[in-house]
Parts: sequence; C-alpha cells; structure tokens
Amino acid sequence: MIGKVSKQGMRAQSAMEYLMTYGWAILVIAVVFAALFALNIFNLSGVSGVSCTVTSSATYVCQQPSIQTNSLFSLTFGQNTGQTIYNAILSVAPQSSALNTLGFPSTVSRSTVSINSLAPGVTTVVGVVLSSNVLPANTLQTPFQGTLWLNYSTTSGGVASSALQIGTINMKVT
Repeated sequence: MIGKVSKQGMRAQSAMEYLMTYGWAILVIAVVFAALFALNIFNLSGVSGVSCTVTSSATYVCQQPSIQTNSLFSLTFGQNTGQTIYNAILSVAPQSSALNTLGFPSTVSRSTVSINSLAPGVTTVVGVVLSSNVLPANTLQTPFQGTLWLNYSTTSGGVASSALQIGTINMKVT
C-alpha cells in the first residue's frame, strides 16, 4: 500500500486538522480576553454604583472612594483653586444629614480628616473612620450615599472658612 492512505489515516489527518484549526481559534480568543482584562474592560465598579462626583471638576478632585467593614472611608482628594489651601478639614456626611445653624451637617463631628496644606494640582489619599451615626451598618455591600464638605483657609495658620459642599459619594461597603 505504498502511495495510498488508509481510511484510518485519513480520519487521523482530518482529526488533526480539526484540532489545529480550532486550537488556534481558541488561543486567539484567549489572547483577546487577556488583553481586554489587562485594559480593565471588565471592571464593573462604575456599573455597581461606586462614584465620587464633585460640584466643580475644574476645582476639586475626588477619586477612588471606598468604605471598608471597619468603617474606614478613604479617597484620593485634590484641589486646583489656584492657591495652596491650609488647615483644610474634609468631612463626610450621610445624604440625609440635617444642617446646623452654620449650614454644616451636624452628623460629621467625628468623621473629619485634617489636611495641613495642599498645593494646587496635588492630590493626596485621605482616610477617616466614620462614626456610627454616619455609617450605621458597616456590613459588606451596605450602600452609602453621602456628601463631601470642605473647610479651609487660604493663609497659613489662618482659621478655616465656612463649610462648602464640594461633592457627593455613592458606594457600598467592601
């Protein structure tokens, strides 16, 4: 049987061609998925409702907000007011907070973080442990909607001015 291929040999060749063709196709699909994963296409944080929106994106920066089960709230904060701010106090309040006579939420008294000075265009990671009246339940996936307030002075050693609501936060405890 020199020069002739048996039926079994034809089947083996056909099976090998089938495996090679579809093997390459599966490999290409795997490479495409790996590239999409590396580009963070499958990051669903925006879909899950995690957001930090500032009232003026040209003036303030608020990125990567998170609350952990130990009530630690953190975010990347920055400003671009055109001047260095001093003695800044960044506060977090629940969306439904009542305001006191100064126009400042009354529930943020223990949920503030101080920033000594922050130059324009600079960002810093800030963190604060939220008090129980700000975050009553700190179990996983507990939704939190709140507001960000900023109190600061434009002079070194100066007293912080009145509070400004600079943004809103929408997220879940992780």
